[in-house]
Amino acid sequence: MSTNRWDPLRYQSAIPWGHAPVPLIPSALRAIFALESAPLPEKVLNDFHLCIRDLDSSFWARSIVLSESDLNEILSWVESKLTVVASADLLNQSLSKKVEISSLALPSDQLRILAETVGQNYIQGGDVRFERLLRRLDFHSSSLAKLACLLECAQPNPVDAFFSSRRSAYSLRDSLDIRDSVRGSGSASATDDSHAPGGRSDHPSRREVEPWEIKNALQNLYETVYDNRIFELLYKRTISLETKQPLTELASKFGISYERTRQIEAEGRAIMYRARTRKFLPLRIRAQQLNKELGVVVPAYSPRFQREVALAIGEINEPELNKFARHVLVWLAGPYVKQRDWLVCDRKIATRTPNELAAVADERKYITQEDVTEVLTELQIHTDFHEDWIKSFAEFVLIREGEGKGGYLYCSGEFLDRIETLLTYFNRPFSIEEIVSMLGQRNTRGIRFRMLNDNRFWRINKQADFVLADTPGYRQYTGITNEIERAISASNGTATVDQIVDNLSTEFRVTPNSVLAYVKTPYFRIDPDTQIVAKNEQDVIEVETSMPLSGRCFFIDGRWLWRITVNADWLRGSGRTCPDGFAKVLGCNPGDRIRIPTEYGDLAVGWKLDSPSGAHLGSLKKVINTLNLEIGDHLFVGIKDGHADFRALFDRELADYPDAFAKLAVSVGLEKPAEIESQNWDLIGTAIGIEEHPATREQVIDQLNKRGDRDLAKLVDVLEDAF
Repeated sequence: MSTNRWDPLRYQSAIPWGHAPVPLIPSALRAIFALESAPLPEKVLNDFHLCIRDLDSSFWARSIVLSESDLNEILSWVESKLTVVASADLLNQSLSKKVEISSLALPSDQLRILAETVGQNYIQGGDVRFERLLRRLDFHSSSLAKLACLLECAQPNPVDAFFSSRRSAYSLRDSLDIRDSVRGSGSASATDDSHAPGGRSDHPSRREVEPWEIKNALQNLYETVYDNRIFELLYKRTISLETKQPLTELASKFGISYERTRQIEAEGRAIMYRARTRKFLPLRIRAQQLNKELGVVVPAYSPRFQREVALAIGEINEPELNKFARHVLVWLAGPYVKQRDWLVCDRKIATRTPNELAAVADERKYITQEDVTEVLTELQIHTDFHEDWIKSFAEFVLIREGEGKGGYLYCSGEFLDRIETLLTYFNRPFSIEEIVSMLGQRNTRGIRFRMLNDNRFWRINKQADFVLADTPGYRQYTGITNEIERAISASNGTATVDQIVDNLSTEFRVTPNSVLAYVKTPYFRIDPDTQIVAKNEQDVIEVETSMPLSGRCFFIDGRWLWRITVNADWLRGSGRTCPDGFAKVLGCNPGDRIRIPTEYGDLAVGWKLDSPSGAHLGSLKKVINTLNLEIGDHLFVGIKDGHADFRALFDRELADYPDAFAKLAVSVGLEKPAEIESQNWDLIGTAIGIEEHPATREQVIDQLNKRGDRDLAKLVDVLEDAF
């Protein structure tokens, strides 16, 4: 094999996107030249530094004397080899270099030529393969030089990318060792190394750079930014870690058109892409080292991220250059973008992570800690970040108990599907609070409702513990009323109150008082002698009530009134329980649901047979709003001639009464105290259900306490001299 004499032919680039030194001829061509002797003039070997300053006109600015005939001889020989290169194995679909035309900093006229030649669709962000350019462009001398520079300036370098790719199917043992042919042999190899600082190889994986190299490279790149608007566009869009600021906003801020702002942004992107060229090789090396230290994901606010970036830029004290250095190196290392609270340089990593982990899960969807570590390490995520990274995925639940402790459960799908996976793996009851804690939801009420209405789950007690349906050893809890009926049926109708209370409180963890409250509802009938419980089958169910002992109920002017105190629930429009006796006054009996006309609309009153809280009054929101009542104010509710009526008692008015006696009188429903004090006491006694006249102080206090009206009893207690 002839010595490759093309390798020493190099040029110092003076064009904006260039880097120095780089080969004049694309690496793929030089691989072919290694097989033959190229007609390189001897005088070129003596001084091989050439400068290309203007690609559109003379394009040769000679630092040595090179005749036109010598140049044409070289280019003609190259042109004759194009068909060989186009079909070479190095340029097949899997190994050929891709050039993103829109990302190159080319003059507009050159972009126009490429657009006309290759096609507009390639210019607008598409990928153009080397072989397609070779087939379509007319390679006369000028266009050949342009193409050579274009391909060499695009990154990554085709030879570097070829040999550094782990996915390459190319066999170095069975194919041409292009690395040797590119570097040449003997003096050519020494010449190539001589262009790297310190005589070292310029391959990023073999280079070590000094702090001064990093600073000089950053300073040189920084000085190419000639417009402060470029800096702002870079920081806000191109190399921003946060959400990009809209271009329209920046155009408005600069006071220029959108199109001009886009052009300035393109200039900034061109500067950044220039940082990937060999001229700024120290930055590329340091960026690769930074990427290795950070991995593909890193917490955005982690001390490690700040520390590694600071170490990467070295001692750069100038504030603006320091800021520029941080952004540039993070961009070159990734580029990293912010996703939630993470910086990622692989935008598909958030999708790949659950997919890769799901592939190693067992039939229970369990993943061991060892598998998690192996998968995340293979994804190039540092071990320090494994736990926090997997926590950012709601699908993965850390196992803290049992033999799988330390591993993860892959709970995917809709939320109820995730709950099913959880219950299947653990095979034990789970409370709503445990489910919320492990799966990260907060709406416990909504979760409980959905699980109660899904046939896959059983509620097994009052506390809303759940298991999978048909789990051996458990029985579905259907509510206290249904369970009382089941207990009565299981004992052939002979279950006593004590038996039902003991059995249900033990089996379903319901308090005895709760069971007893449901047993005593109108839905059931208790034999007073045997205490046997049975379902109440009567057509008309009578419930004993005592209006004189019903709290907040007062007999005024021949009818009963119920006084409510306005609170947040009443303001919101919620219905509330009311005294059973007052419900009967309104005409509502157990099992009824009626509507009573009022001047504010119908008032709903209901009394469910199996409700331990008794009767309920519907919303009074419209009444409260119309009367301008606020929290703390009072409302008297009564019925007259088949219609419900209302009377307001404002708390501020009650506070204005001069003495406790007057407050007591209006609190029980008297619109104003009588002139004769004894008459007032007689009316108060009648209002709270005392039959004796006149009532004594002790009787009034005792009756108020029995009714639960302790606030009124305190007012009476103050009036020692009134009796």
